[in-house]
Amino acid sequence: MAGLGNNLYPPIFKKAYIPAFDKNGECLVYFSLSVYNSLDDFAHYKNANGEIASKGVADLVQISIQNQNTNYSALNLNRYPSGIMNTTMYENTSLKTDERYYVKISAQDLEGEEFLSGQYYKLQIRFTNDSLQLPA
Repeated sequence: MAGLGNNLYPPIFKKAYIPAFDKNGECLVYFSLSVYNSLDDFAHYKNANGEIASKGVADLVQISIQNQNTNYSALNLNRYPSGIMNTTMYENTSLKTDERYYVKISAQDLEGEEFLSGQYYKLQIRFTNDSLQLPA
């Protein structure tokens, strides 16, 4: 149940970007953090080596992806029946810009297991300080 202890934190997309990727591969979405949050707020923060670099109160990143043509979830609903993907935030430490944090989205995470050519997607990223419990 939502309460004062359950908060969602949006990242700031002032200069977000997505490098080119294979439509059957993995997409990296780079973004910056809000000045109102620190890395200590996110327990699922990992560096480029996959090591947890911060242990804070938040323990997951939630992603939803909508097909812009239909406004339906573009996520593979067999894998993500709620239309929400739980994942991890990473940092590219070789970048010196604010937009060095990223999440990974695999083609297998999408319906049809590929990014469709010419298709626009709406991506929402949320950080939370409470785990999302899904039925088995």
